[in-house]
Order: sequence, then C-alpha cells, then structure tokens
Amino acid sequence: MKVKQRIWDGKILFGIQLAAFFLILDAGLNLIVFDAKDAFFPSLQEMRLAVACAIIIFTVYSNIAITKRKQAEETIRVAHAELESLYQQLEHEHGLAKQVFANVVRTNPAEYRHMKCLLSPMEVVGGDVFFTITGPSGSQYALLGDFTGHGLSAAIGAIPVSDIFYTMAGKGHSIEEIVTETNRKLKGVLPMGLFLCACFTELDYARGTLTVWNGGLPDALVIGREGGIKKRLASTHVPLGVVDTADTSTEIMELAQDDFIYIYTDGVIEASNKHGEMFGQQRLEDHFIHIQSPENLFDEIRGSVFAFCSGKVQEDDITMLEIQYDAGAVSRFDGKAIGEPSG
Repeated sequence: MKVKQRIWDGKILFGIQLAAFFLILDAGLNLIVFDAKDAFFPSLQEMRLAVACAIIIFTVYSNIAITKRKQAEETIRVAHAELESLYQQLEHEHGLAKQVFANVVRTNPAEYRHMKCLLSPMEVVGGDVFFTITGPSGSQYALLGDFTGHGLSAAIGAIPVSDIFYTMAGKGHSIEEIVTETNRKLKGVLPMGLFLCACFTELDYARGTLTVWNGGLPDALVIGREGGIKKRLASTHVPLGVVDTADTSTEIMELAQDDFIYIYTDGVIEASNKHGEMFGQQRLEDHFIHIQSPENLFDEIRGSVFAFCSGKVQEDDITMLEIQYDAGAVSRFDGKAIGEPSG
C-alpha cells in the first residue's frame, strides 16, 4: 500500500513539475524582446518576474494536489471503515444463520453405526440438507435435499422442511404423506425459481424393504456388499415446490444383509478440477465395481472426490449419504437414530 502511495505521489510531482516547466517557458517567451538582429535580451526585472510567477504557480498547484490527495485518502479511509463494518455485520449474521441451521438439522450421523454422511457446503450455510429420524415402528426415515442456489437464500426453505419431516416421520406417516405436505408448504412459501430436489427414503428393518421417492436428485444406488450396483433408483418426479400437486408414487425394493444405499447431490458428480473436468458418474460408480473393504468405502469415495478437486475452489455444495442395511440392528433409540448408536 505504501509503495503504491509513493508511486502515486511521484506521478503527481512529475505532473506538477512538467506543468511548471511549460508555464515558465510560456512566461519567458512572452517577456522576451527580440531586436532587429535576431538577438534577444530579456531584462533582469522581466526574468525575476517570470521566475516569481513560476514559483507562485508551482506552489498553488502543489497545494491543490496535496489537498486533493488528502481528500482522496480520507474518502478511502471512510470507505474502508464502512466496508469493514459491513463485513463484520455479515460475519455475525452468517454465524447466527449457521447456528440456526444446525439447530434445524438436529441430526448427527457420526453418532450412528450404520450411517455416514458428507456435508460440505460451498458457503458458510449451504443449500443441501439432510434429516433422519426413526419412526414409531422402528423404520428409519431419511431425507437428502438440494435447494436451488447456495447460501442463506437457499437455506431458508430448510426450516419448514425440517419441521414437517421430523413431525410427520416421527409420528410414522408414510413417505407419500410427507412428500405431499412438504410440496404444499414449499409451493406456498418459496419464491419463483426456488425449489427442492430431494430423495426421501424409509428403511423398514422388520420387513427388510426400502421405500424411495426421488424428485430431481441423481440416481440413488443400492450396492451389494461384495460390489456391483443392484438397483438404480432414478428420479421420476419433479422437484418439490414447483407444481401445486406432487406425484407421490414411490418405489419399493427388498434389501439383503449389508447392502449399501448411496444417495448424493449433483455437487458430487459435478465437482470439477482445475482443468474444468467434472468428477462424473463413472468415477463414482467405479468405486462400487469391486469392494475390497466395505467399512472404508465411504471414506475412499470422499477422499477420491476431494483429491480430484484439489487446487480448485469449490463451486457447489457436496453432500453424500451412505446407509448400510443390517437386519439385526432393529433398535429404537429415543426416536432419533437408526440402528444402534456407535460408541
């Protein structure tokens, strides 16, 4: 900053000196008296007058330049102070939003043995959401969603969705009913252009079945313990908050012991590296061909995504959920967990 200031001062001084030079030259030429023999003899008084004028002009221009510089410095100082104040206010509001968002989510998958979740928002508060709760009958409900956009505007919709999900799933309502109410609420409160891509699941441990509603997210994948994609659960519905009446039809499939369910947002497969290349669906699915270490599968995929994107600023929220089906883990835990709490 000081170097730039000195360069600026030097340019001003050079400009003043150049202007003074031309003013002196002009004054001198105007005072010169030529004789008939092309000789010139300015008087001493005339020369003194020219020099005095030049000094006065130089002093005036110098004072003007210094005054303008001080005014500019003061303007910059005031602007900097205002920006700093706005930044501090924004940081405070982001902190509050982050705290509210954490209270809204109310889910910590790290506490549970059969669930892993990656939530990597692009900003302080992201537009991706994840909720899970165990219903009265022991079924595990989960919702992974991706609101349009990023940041605070996208996270606003998480509040009503969270309330609806935890209330209705906690009382054992069907996915169809939860989807209907969520769509009705979002259609009524969200502005045009803001909607929720979401995948709802209900894992019934007693029956060994998985019920899925996918509206706008990439294919959810059911993976066998030894590897291989057993089922693609593609999006067959429009996102929530777009149409007045949502299609609530679901897909149901039976699970085998230790099957994995992978649900993820487009931030995973569209994550790009510094060359502009996307991670892509194929790189994700390559991890499911032959699974050498099932317990490390999730961490391997997460590491692969971030290694691929190394050196590139994150451009979207990255969210991925793994649920492992264990027929022997039918255990209700205070209406909040799936299976048994770890630790």
